[in-house]
Amino acid sequence: MSSPDQSVPDRSPDQVPPGEILAPSPLLTLVAFLIGLGIDWAVPVALLPWPWNLLPGAILLVLGSLIFGGAIRTMRARGKHPSHSDEPPELIREGVYQYSRNPIYVGHSIAHVGGSLLVNSVWPLVTLVPVLLYLRGVIQQEEARLEALFGEEYNQYRADVRRWL
Repeated sequence: MSSPDQSVPDRSPDQVPPGEILAPSPLLTLVAFLIGLGIDWAVPVALLPWPWNLLPGAILLVLGSLIFGGAIRTMRARGKHPSHSDEPPELIREGVYQYSRNPIYVGHSIAHVGGSLLVNSVWPLVTLVPVLLYLRGVIQQEEARLEALFGEEYNQYRADVRRWL
């Protein structure tokens, strides 16, 4: 453990590899959505009576897209790509990152829920659950890496900003 006067954790960035992920998280979410649609085709289960699904679905789809897009714009403005192999030159705390430590995951997950409402099917929601459980493990790897890279600065950010929303 680091002594109280040090801001650098015991683990160096070389000891904590970047988070491993099967595929870009928006792609994983899209595949889960399509699998849900396939299940719905075989066994349809509606979420809400039509047309009550449309307005909340559209709002969530737009909101999720704005959060996702805002995260990408903020990263690009700082010279960062969302890929796990591209280390951030500094900790990003502005834009949507001041509200969520994981706005990309939050954004595409909210959009996924909105899409599920728009197609009025429970199955895309069911298939989102394993993706979120998987991403939870990815986030734990990412957080260990960010702590190794940024030390106390990241710990303070983690204390100030929620993981999801």
